[in-house]
Amino acid sequence: SDNVSKITPDGVSTILGTTGKAPRGIAIDAAGNIYTTNRVPGNVSKITPAGVSTIFRTTGNAIYGIAVDAAGNIYHTNIGSDNVSKITPAGVSTILGTTGRTPFGIAIDAVGNIYTANVASNNVSKITPAGVSTILGTTGRTPFGIAIDAVGNIYTANVASNNVSKITPDGVSTILGTTGKWPGGIVIDATGSIYTTNHNSDNVSKITPTPSTKKPGAKKTTISCKKGKVVKKVTAIKPMCPKGYKKA
Repeated sequence: SDNVSKITPDGVSTILGTTGKAPRGIAIDAAGNIYTTNRVPGNVSKITPAGVSTIFRTTGNAIYGIAVDAAGNIYHTNIGSDNVSKITPAGVSTILGTTGRTPFGIAIDAVGNIYTANVASNNVSKITPAGVSTILGTTGRTPFGIAIDAVGNIYTANVASNNVSKITPDGVSTILGTTGKWPGGIVIDATGSIYTTNHNSDNVSKITPTPSTKKPGAKKTTISCKKGKVVKKVTAIKPMCPKGYKKA
């Protein structure tokens, strides 16, 4: 129907505004404006909270995922050209940087780095605000959705391996946990729990974070050691005075 629905907390549903044809991704900015990527002919819609809709022309080929930063810049993945486009609030569109093969999901961290889940290369790309692109880490098979937690860890929902990958800011990748069949969407709550929508099993998986088993480090203490008029301070977990010295 080429539009966006709004459902209030009370369950009242209305059509907020129209979009381009075949809208795919959706995002919202700090002011409450809604943005969608539209498959045909490949553009972005903006719908204000009042329901006023406009179209942004864009670069890239076969656009899909979309995200908006704190300054109102729009970013979307281009699955047909393996890159990310940036659209300024004034509507100027450029290619920000390249990605792995077939980027679907997209997310932005607190400092403006862009991350994409690359379906055909089973990895995650990181693009800095300056447009420098690197492969951050590998994922499970066919990563679709992507999310970032409060400390910068990246998570992907892997539709072909039915699990979730976690990639640290340093690029260390692990499988966090399993999901239902064909997980696509992924979100993180305030406690760090992960949720996925599972397309082929019609349910939602929840993966809780594993509590840290690392024990706190032992504290060092300082003692004073005396030999005649000479005083030395010794700091250690279990400090001992040198030979010939006595604890002061």
